[in-house]
Amino acid sequence: MIVDDDLAVLEMLRVMVHEQGFPVVLANNGVAALYILQRTLVSFVITDFMLGDISGLDLADQLRHDSRTAEIPVILMSTFTLPDAGTRVAAVIRKPLAFDELRRLVQHL
Repeated sequence: MIVDDDLAVLEMLRVMVHEQGFPVVLANNGVAALYILQRTLVSFVITDFMLGDISGLDLADQLRHDSRTAEIPVILMSTFTLPDAGTRVAAVIRKPLAFDELRRLVQHL
């Protein structure tokens, strides 16, 4: 799953993940992502930190508190330094995105 409120980034990431052979589920905000994740299991979530409705960290926290989604790894993208994010998500990747690093993380997860 990819979650971002910037449709251009969402599409760019969709293409990158799809090219790696993964089916892709998209959400343009955190609330939509939570709704979809109640009905669809995914292998990982790539989310922006700033989503407009809830933060990517809030999304990750909510996933951790639900037994159905607690084990889904979350990759958080951010332009900000988030000192405590590393303990709450599988990985933090800085924006502007380093696509090689993101591809490596996706393959690893």
